Order: sequence, then C-alpha cells, then structure tokens
Amino acid sequence: MEAVDEVADDAVAVVSFSGELDAADPSWADEVDAVLASGQDRLVIDLRNVTFIDSSVVRLLVLAQRRVAPDGWVHLVYTHHMISRVLQICGLADTFPQFTTVHSALRSTPTRLTSHRNAASGDEIRRAATERRLTVGTDGFGRSDDDEG
Repeated sequence: MEAVDEVADDAVAVVSFSGELDAADPSWADEVDAVLASGQDRLVIDLRNVTFIDSSVVRLLVLAQRRVAPDGWVHLVYTHHMISRVLQICGLADTFPQFTTVHSALRSTPTRLTSHRNAASGDEIRRAATERRLTVGTDGFGRSDDDEG
C-alpha cells in the first residue's frame, strides 16, 4: 500500500492509494483519518491504482462521509470493476458515485449517468440502512427484528 497526500486547493485534500487495501494493513485508514483530523471536510480518495478493497475500507468510507456531513463530502476516484462491484453490493453506488479522474472528482462530475446525486449525508446513509433492515427482516415478511407480532 502506498499513499500520497496533496491538497488540491485550500479546501480539498486528495489522498492516493495503490495496491490492496484491507484490514491487514491499516496504514491507509490512518492516512485518511489524519486528513480528516486536520479539519478537511472535502476529500478526494484516489483508488485508481487499487486492485482490492475489503469491508474495512467500505466501513472507513461510510464513517468518513458521516464525519464530514452535512457540509463536506468524500469523492472516490476509481476505475477497477471490483471496486465498483463492492460499492454496488453494499448499496453505496449513489453515496460514492464513480469518478475516473481526480479532476472530475474535484469538479463534482460523476462518470456514471445514473449517479446524478451528490454524496449522501449521514442521515441518508442511516435511513437507507434502516429501510434495508425493514425490507429484509429476519422473519421473511418484511418486518424488522424490532417489530412485534
């Protein structure tokens, strides 16, 4: 894992990674955390040279988005199909629309035509998770675990 930090302008930080990002080497998480701890609330994470991400990366992305909401954002730059697939499976494709260049991420121009929204706020992420729990409930009838009867 290799990380490169830069500040695109006074208000946007860019962090670039390469290789595989997973829980086995948490230095990538420390890098993102350090940028956010510095007060940046707009962050571009360049994953173009990343070939694998695991659930620890997805968790960090959601936490980072929540941390900068409602005024900031986290934009992801990626071209690898596996990263796109992981985000789709997790239901985060709209939260983290695909940007194929750092320039497009800085200009907030998503590549996917279907992703026309900006990154979701923490409230939107929580609401989507609640809706999924209600829809998928463990009893098979669309009720959440908390529902009685």
